Amino acid sequence: KEVRLNDYLSQMLPSTRYLGVNEKRVLISDPIQLSHANHVGGFWSTWTGKSIFTSGLLYSLYLSNPTWSFSVADIKWDFSFAQDVKRIRYASDLDEILQLLDQKVMHVQSIHSELKQLRLANLEEYFKNIPEKEWKPFMKPEVLFIEEYSYLLDLTRELAWTAHANLVMNTRTLIQIGRSAGYSLVLSLQKPLAESVWSTIIKDMLKVISFRASSTGEVLAFWEKTG
Repeated sequence: KEVRLNDYLSQMLPSTRYLGVNEKRVLISDPIQLSHANHVGGFWSTWTGKSIFTSGLLYSLYLSNPTWSFSVADIKWDFSFAQDVKRIRYASDLDEILQLLDQKVMHVQSIHSELKQLRLANLEEYFKNIPEKEWKPFMKPEVLFIEEYSYLLDLTRELAWTAHANLVMNTRTLIQIGRSAGYSLVLSLQKPLAESVWSTIIKDMLKVISFRASSTGEVLAFWEKTG
């Protein structure tokens, strides 16, 4: 059945991801906690609904969290609606996307450095222990959407090995350090990650959402096997 997202907006709570509805039209939710890893990998082949899922996730989080920042790396132009929206940093050209990820790594490192100086473990502790009037502008949660991540990996490999290695390193840094810095990554993948890049950190810290797997075995095979 077709379900309109707008029909559910009044029910949506801040800092909560809504991943769809069940057969009884009840929202399936997943709270975002700034002291945890909140990364998502949504995968399967073209035309299975990944972009509908990720754009709906962006839409609902954006409306319910007016103080958060968002970034979209959109190599195939599927998210063009987001390019002129306030609080969303949008990049579609490959060079712009790589530059965006470089900047996001610097941002997450600056948040991490500030937390370290204050002897705080994560952004959640920062908001609890530091008076709101003293919050620094760059200390805020961010959700970064990377569409067609498999395609990005292929493009950078064809461009230059250094570009490919930098993409993987930046992704790993954002996923690992982002846990304490209030960053949440949403990666859209079309093929097994193991076919393009292997990183235990990336694999283990992504919450996997499959659009065409009929069993747990298929989900595990997607991440851990090739072919």
